[in-house]
Amino acid sequence: MIFLHRAFQAVVAIMLVGFTVALLTSIGFTGLLSVMLCLTLTIVLFIKYKNSNQLQEKITQFLNNSKLLKIAIVINLAINLMILLYVGTHFQINDVSDPLNVQIKATELLQNNLNWHTNEEYFYFYPNTVFFTILLSKVMKAGLFFHLSIQMTITLFKVIILFGISIFSLATIWALTKKLRHVFAGSLLLLALPVMYLYPNMVTYTDTLTMFLTTIILYFIAEVFTVKSKIGIVVSSLFITVLYSVLFLTKANLIILVPAILAIVIIALVKHSKLTLRTLLVLVTLILGLGIANSVQKPLEQHYGFDASTKEQMGLPVTHWINMGLNTDPYNNKGAYSLADDNFARQSKMDKNTTYITDSIKNRIKTLGITGLFTQITDKTKTLLGDPLFGYGKYQSGFSKVPNQFIQNESRYHMLFNLISMFLILLTFIRMFFLLFNDSVFKAASENAQLFFYLIGVSSVGLFLFHTVVWEVEPRYFLPLLYPLLLSSYLLPSVESGINYNVHPSKIFVSLLSLLTVGVVGLTILSNKVPTVTSGNIEYQARISISQPISLSKTMSFKLPVTSDSDTIKVNLPINSKIRVETSDKQPFINEGGKYVLHGMFKKGQTITVNLSSVDKTDKTEMIWLYQQPTLYKKLFHGSPIHLNNHDYYLPYEMDRNYQLPDTVQN
Repeated sequence: MIFLHRAFQAVVAIMLVGFTVALLTSIGFTGLLSVMLCLTLTIVLFIKYKNSNQLQEKITQFLNNSKLLKIAIVINLAINLMILLYVGTHFQINDVSDPLNVQIKATELLQNNLNWHTNEEYFYFYPNTVFFTILLSKVMKAGLFFHLSIQMTITLFKVIILFGISIFSLATIWALTKKLRHVFAGSLLLLALPVMYLYPNMVTYTDTLTMFLTTIILYFIAEVFTVKSKIGIVVSSLFITVLYSVLFLTKANLIILVPAILAIVIIALVKHSKLTLRTLLVLVTLILGLGIANSVQKPLEQHYGFDASTKEQMGLPVTHWINMGLNTDPYNNKGAYSLADDNFARQSKMDKNTTYITDSIKNRIKTLGITGLFTQITDKTKTLLGDPLFGYGKYQSGFSKVPNQFIQNESRYHMLFNLISMFLILLTFIRMFFLLFNDSVFKAASENAQLFFYLIGVSSVGLFLFHTVVWEVEPRYFLPLLYPLLLSSYLLPSVESGINYNVHPSKIFVSLLSLLTVGVVGLTILSNKVPTVTSGNIEYQARISISQPISLSKTMSFKLPVTSDSDTIKVNLPINSKIRVETSDKQPFINEGGKYVLHGMFKKGQTITVNLSSVDKTDKTEMIWLYQQPTLYKKLFHGSPIHLNNHDYYLPYEMDRNYQLPDTVQN
C-alpha cells in the first residue's frame, strides 16, 4: 500500500506543479509580481496570527461555536447566490459558435421543428451536442409552463445548478468530515473564487451542467462511502446510475470517472478496507450508467427527429479529436480546436475514408518525435490549466446587456478576476502540498475521507492526462473537476505548515509590505486598459445561415442604439467605392483598416441612424451582406432591421471605446 500511496503523491504533485507553472506563466510579469506579493503578505499575516495568542483565541472560539459557523455558512451561501443572480440577470453575452447553434435548435424543438439539418450539418457532424440540445428545449418548455420568458428560464437554470454546486460541494465535505469549520472554509472558497460567476454563468452550453452533474455524483459517492443504512446506499447508488448516464450523454470525457473508481477499488483491496464492497458498488453503478446512456441515446434522438443513418454517415470519428490534439498550428493554441483539422475530418467522412485521419495521427506523431510530443504536452498543459478563469470570453462576442461602468473597464475587471482566481488557487495548492506529503494527516483522517481524496486526485490526474496526452484541449474542459479538486483540501484534518513562527515581523514591515502589495496590484489592474468593443452585431460565428447577400436596390436606413459611451462606430462591410455609408446628417464613414469607420462622441442613450446607398442611383446590382435573425428565444441582433421577404435583416456593426484616441467621451 505504501507504494500506491507514494505513486499517488507523485502523480498528483506533478499535476499540481504543472498547474502552478501554467498559471504563473500565463499572466505576465506584473500579474506574476502581484500574485507573489499577495501570497507573501498572506504568509506574513498568517505568522502574525500564529504569534498573537489573543487573535488565535478569538478565532478558535469562533471556529468552535457551531451556531456562529452555521450562520456564517448560510451568509456565505446567500451572498454566493446573490452574485450568481446579479451576474446572470445583468450580464448577457452575444452568443457565438456551438452554444448559439444549440440554443437556436432548442428553440426550434420547442416549436416542434424536428429538422436537424443545417447549412453546414452541424448536428450530424457533432452528434455529441444533440442530447444537451433536447434537454435545453425541455428546460425552456418548463419555464413557459410557469409563465417565465425563455431568457429568464435559461438564466435561472444556470444560476440554480451553479448554486447547486455550492450546496452539494459543502454537503460532500460535511458527509466525509462532519466538521463545520471545514464546511465554513469551503463556503469561503466557493464565495470568493470568481470562476463560477463568469463563463459557466454567462454561456449556455454543456460545461455548466457537466460541472453540476459531476459535483452531485461525487456527493452521492460520498454518501455510499459514509451512510450506514442499506436503504441509503441503494438510493444513492440509483442516483449515481441515473445521473452518470445523463453526464455521459452530456460530456463523454467524464468517462474517466470509471477508471478512477477502478483505481480506488484496487487501493481499497490492497488496504483490506472495510469499504471495498462499497467502492465496487460505485464502480458497478457507473458502468450501469454507461449502459443506460448507450441504450437510450439512439431511441431518444430518433424520437426527436434525429436520423440515425445520417448520423452514422456524417458523425466525425473519435480519431478526429485525437488528431486535433496533435496539431501544431502556429496561429492557434497547440492541440486545441483547429478549423483546418475540422474541415479535413469532414471531408474524410464525406469521402468515406476516415483512414486519412488515422494516417494524419501517425504522421504527426512521427514528425513530432519524443521531444516534440513532450513539448506538445507542456503546451497543452498551459492551455488546459493556464487560464485562471477557465474559459471566460469563450463563445461570446461582446455583451448584449451589461452595466456601462463594466464595459468601459472590462479589461481591468478581467485582470482583477484573474488575480483573485490565481491567488486563491495557488493558496489552496500550498495547503494541498502540506496535506499531500504529511502521512500523519492521512492516518488521522477517516477511511472514507481517505478513499474519496484518492478518488478526486486520481480523477483530476486522469482528466489532465486525457486532454494533454490524448484529446484536444480547452481550458473549460477542466471545469468539472476544478471545484472538487480545490475543495478536497478540506477533506483531511488541518496540519501545521512547518513555517517558523519564531519569526516576528514588525508592524512597520507588515505595513510597508501591505502598501507595496496594494500599490502593485492596483497599478497592474489600472494599467490593463485596452480598447473594448462596447456593443453591436459582431462576427456571429455559427454553422447556420445568418449572413445573407442582399441587393442594395434602394437606400437602407438602420437605427443603432448607443448602449454605452463610445467614440467609434464601425460598419463591418467590405470597402466598396460604389457604396456610400453615412449618417442621417450626412457624416461619411471613412476607410480605416478595411472597414467603414466614424469617430465622434456617442453618449449612452443616443440613436445613430446609418444610411447605405449606391453611389449610382440607377445601379440596382450592388450586393451587401446583412445578418438575418434566426429562430431564437431572444433577439440576437441590435438596432432597427429592414424587413425583406418575410425576414428581418440587421447591419453588421460595432461600437467601440478606443482608448488610443484622446479620451473625449466622459461619463
